[in-house]
Amino acid sequence: MLAPKHIRTRLTLEEFLEGESGQGMATNVSDYASLADFLHWLAGEDLVLLAFKGTRHAIFPQQRRGPLVHVVCGVLAIGAFPLLVQLGAERFFGYPDLVELKSTTGTIAEIELDGVMERPSWSLQTLQTLVNPKARRKKFVFLGDEMAARLQVRTTYQKTSTVQLCCRNGEIGQIPCSSGKLNHRLIKFFTQPVDLDVPPNVSSDCQLILQGFSSRAVTHIPVELTPKREHHLCDCTLEGCKCCGGYKGSLRFNSSRSLEIPAKGYKSLSSLCTPARCDVAKSTGEAGPNCKCQDKYVGQILWNGSIAMGKCEPAPCKGDLLNGLPGPDCSCKDGYTGKTRMVEDFISVFPGCLEAECKVPNSTGKGPKCKCQNGFEGDIRWKGAEAHGSCKPAWCNVSNSNQKRGHQCACLELYQGKIHWDGAIAKGTCEPMTCVGENVNGLRGPDCTCLNGYRGSVLPIQLPMDGSGVAGFLKGTCKAVPCNITNSNKVLGPGCQCKAGFKGNITWKGPVPYGSCEASLCDIANSNGKPGPACKCKFGFGGKVQWRGPQAFGTCWPLHCAGQHVNGVAGPGCSCADGFAPAGKFAYAYTNLASPGIANDIQAIVFRYSGRINSMVGNCSEAPCTIENSNRAPGPSCRCMDGYSGRISWKGSIAQGRCKPALCNIANSNWNGGLDCHCLDGYRGHISWNEHQPSGSCTAVPCRIPHSDFAPGPECQCLPGFHGQIKWIGTQATGECLPIPRCSPNIVYATWLQDELKDPHGYDCDPGQQLVFHGHACDQGKVQWTSVRSLLPGRCRWALSLECGQDPDSKVSQLFSAVSPQLPGECSVEAAAPRCDPQLDYTVTSRRASGYSCGAGSGKVSETQQVQFQGHLCGYDLIQWEAAVLLQEPASDPSLALSCRIKSLSHNSFSCGEIPEGEDLPRGCLQMHQAASFRIWEWQEKTAPFEPTARQWKSVYSMKLFENGMAAVRHLGKDQVGKSYWSTGWFTDGKYLDVRMPNMMDNGAPRPGFFFRVLDDDSQGYKFLSSNKLFRLKASNTLPSWWVSAFQDRTASGKIDSLWQCELSHYENGTCYQAKVGVAVQIFQSSKEMCSSWIVNLNKSADFDYFTYLHSAHEVQTYASKAECLPIAARHELQLEIAEIHSAGPGAFVVASMETRCRQTLRFVASAADLTKCKNKADAQWKARQRPFSNQHTGTDDDDEDEDHDEDYDYDEDENYDDFDSMDEMDDSMDDTSHAMEEVD
Repeated sequence: MLAPKHIRTRLTLEEFLEGESGQGMATNVSDYASLADFLHWLAGEDLVLLAFKGTRHAIFPQQRRGPLVHVVCGVLAIGAFPLLVQLGAERFFGYPDLVELKSTTGTIAEIELDGVMERPSWSLQTLQTLVNPKARRKKFVFLGDEMAARLQVRTTYQKTSTVQLCCRNGEIGQIPCSSGKLNHRLIKFFTQPVDLDVPPNVSSDCQLILQGFSSRAVTHIPVELTPKREHHLCDCTLEGCKCCGGYKGSLRFNSSRSLEIPAKGYKSLSSLCTPARCDVAKSTGEAGPNCKCQDKYVGQILWNGSIAMGKCEPAPCKGDLLNGLPGPDCSCKDGYTGKTRMVEDFISVFPGCLEAECKVPNSTGKGPKCKCQNGFEGDIRWKGAEAHGSCKPAWCNVSNSNQKRGHQCACLELYQGKIHWDGAIAKGTCEPMTCVGENVNGLRGPDCTCLNGYRGSVLPIQLPMDGSGVAGFLKGTCKAVPCNITNSNKVLGPGCQCKAGFKGNITWKGPVPYGSCEASLCDIANSNGKPGPACKCKFGFGGKVQWRGPQAFGTCWPLHCAGQHVNGVAGPGCSCADGFAPAGKFAYAYTNLASPGIANDIQAIVFRYSGRINSMVGNCSEAPCTIENSNRAPGPSCRCMDGYSGRISWKGSIAQGRCKPALCNIANSNWNGGLDCHCLDGYRGHISWNEHQPSGSCTAVPCRIPHSDFAPGPECQCLPGFHGQIKWIGTQATGECLPIPRCSPNIVYATWLQDELKDPHGYDCDPGQQLVFHGHACDQGKVQWTSVRSLLPGRCRWALSLECGQDPDSKVSQLFSAVSPQLPGECSVEAAAPRCDPQLDYTVTSRRASGYSCGAGSGKVSETQQVQFQGHLCGYDLIQWEAAVLLQEPASDPSLALSCRIKSLSHNSFSCGEIPEGEDLPRGCLQMHQAASFRIWEWQEKTAPFEPTARQWKSVYSMKLFENGMAAVRHLGKDQVGKSYWSTGWFTDGKYLDVRMPNMMDNGAPRPGFFFRVLDDDSQGYKFLSSNKLFRLKASNTLPSWWVSAFQDRTASGKIDSLWQCELSHYENGTCYQAKVGVAVQIFQSSKEMCSSWIVNLNKSADFDYFTYLHSAHEVQTYASKAECLPIAARHELQLEIAEIHSAGPGAFVVASMETRCRQTLRFVASAADLTKCKNKADAQWKARQRPFSNQHTGTDDDDEDEDHDEDYDYDEDENYDDFDSMDEMDDSMDDTSHAMEEVD
């Protein structure tokens, strides 16, 4: 019914075949229509086409060889038909599969083999295995018990006919197979499980064989049989098995009772349970069930899983002669031996305990009966079967025996008797033998010897005696022996005596003579007094000494002395005169010269004698002089060389004395003795000698170090505000003086590195590198340096930990000793003023250094580094700065520096006294000339009552005074060496000297200054004494001419300096003129009443001028104010003159004032009466400052030295001091012994 509709909607099969074959289907279309629809519905268009058109048109359309192909395909189809039938049958009878494997007893587990085949040989069975992919993918392990077991096998019963279990054991071979058959019926399959018997308690590899309905449909499943006990497995459940007692570990199953081990590792069942550790005390400690109690211990060890439980106790000890101690300590008693062993649950010995062998040497007996043999002693102890102790030979105390131990004991030689032993006790007697023979003493035993004075032999004659004893007698043969006593008559034996001239007693002790023959005393006058035959007449005496036994007799008389250069003394005193030595041999004069001979040799003078001697004759010449440092002249002409002192004397021909370097007291020399005396460094001169007297002088060498005070020699030092060290090498001054930085919160100072260093950060710092130190001002003009950094490209830097004012020297850090110039420890309020010279160089650390490169290398110039400013003197004491030198390297290499002419911001160059902006430069300079140099000596108390007085003066300060009014005091003490203090305004009136030091410190205490009085004058200069008599002032170098003129007739009437501290006031036209001579001058607007007297602490205003004292010269005193006077001078100055008018009455003051731009002249004209009141102020000050000499402290003046005192002291200008008869004596003591004083420059 559906076909027509279908045909209407698409191409019919007929049309399709027609189109494909190229032929029409004109006939039978209707007959095949229904068939085509059926085939189309059954298998699609292909089958329809094959049915109606044939293979040629369906499969091979348009092919000319189609028939041939049809034939070939038909033949192949017929040949393949049987194989297809067989394969269809095999497919119908498939491989059986295991559904379930269970056991009635024991445990079975499955292991997945992941398709691994045990037998890879190719066969039909292999092909079946490949066809059946489930074959051999399983393996089972059966853990059996000791009893028989059965397996229940459930298979796919539709494909299984029989089931077999075939096993093979490596020891017993093939085991009979257990099999079961599935009894299928025609209409019903057998569905029950098959039971198979399993071999009990045996390990084997088995195969479970499932046989299908076809002979090739066989499935092999490996089954491994292994007993649980073999692997120590117990208590198996569905979850797994535990290890048996004494083992640790377990066997676990995963799902479906499969082992939790890989297929290739199932054989590791033997390692699942390992023996557990056994910790029971006194057990063998073996792991697992083999653990048991040690030998001679009893107990039972049980296992709770892997934990050992139980107790092992010592077994009881039972048996005769046993010690009864339990366990290993059980043994035979001491002295017995036997081997113990376990018997059931106790310890015993078999066959019994026997007496032990006693192996102690020299013992006898066994076991406890063992003891020492006769003649031996000791203690034998037993420790088990071992005997301990010793048997030593016993002491033998039989009289006259050899006292040897044990059986070595016997009678001494010359004794007879027998000794035997009772245990350790020696018994018996030893008697002395009888003595017979010629010249023997007849005493028994050892006392039998030869008589005294005889020597021979005494031999024992032994006779037989029973046992070990000795019997016999002694027989001797003796003869007289020689007498070897010195000075004896040498007679043999007892007849030996002392010979003539000797006395003594000779005795004998056996064959040995004892005693001595000493020379008898010789008391003959003028003999040599030697004892015995050596007694002769002394040198210079004639005669002979003879002896009667021990008694001397004879006479000795003096001989006459004759010859050239002899001393003429008769007798032994005859010799060469002092300073002379024998030119030949002294000889005796004889009455008969027929038989000359040598008498004796005394002091290398040979005397001859023959017959009766009458006199001595000799010839002497000048003796050589070997005194070191002498002129080596022979005889009395010998003396010390020039430069040496000492006294040379003679004792006969021997020169005596010493020439040591003479004392050198030339001023400013090194004080070395003799020819080693030279001028000190800084001094020039020549020292010569006339014998021990030195002559010559050492003059200080001029010092021209820039910015120094130009003081000659070692007194030269840097000006105030400058720092540096000036050293002298011979006559050459070295060093430099550089300005110290100005005080500020941020101080910088540039310097150069001299040595190679490494900073704390590991950077290398090369020599020549410029470093910049940073710090800040701290307490009273001191600097605390905090850090340092090198200029780029350098990277060196340090952090410093200096305290305030701590000197940055090499003791603090190696860095400070490696830089030049050295770092200052102080700063100043204003820039230090240099000495006024035509050309000035001034080196500072500039913060604007790049501005002075003048374009040359400006990109490489650091802002902060050393710059040397150059200028010249302008005006009176001003500086005009004109150039700057940029120091790229140390100043010692100026060729590397950059020079640039500096300009002002407002005009082309700087004016006189103008300072470049931002630079620490001075406006002016100091007009200074040669200084007057002094040393201040301090009086020291005596430390010893007999110490020389001159040693009490010690040089402690160096003082320099300058014509411009400046003063400098420097410490010379060891603790403060080099510390200098500067001030302005020292004053002298020709009689007194006042030096004020407001900032000076001495040993931590303030010292405002010094006040001296002139003592006297000499070629060295003036000398002064302080008011407290503790200090003296003396010139250290030649004083300059301006100083000498300052003390010429200064005390005459009208001299201005004699009016020290005189207060003068004058009022005129509303202006008050007040002067305190030598202190200050003040000019201000006031009323006449206010101007009547000196006003202290005047309220300063715009109309107030105040000038402080600077210096005095040619009856004119110069004062200066703080006001600048640019561009002529650095300060306004005032010159004060005072004229005395005798005709004027009291109070008649006249003031004349003349003023220029920078200098004002003030002239006071006063009456003599008014000026006379001021002339004694210095004397009053001196009297007020005096104190008793004995009450002073050594080394310091009290602080009130510069204060005025109202007390008056009686003062005698001509008084002498208790310690010296005059001041000249004090001066001499200082000059003569100053080499012994400690003076530190």
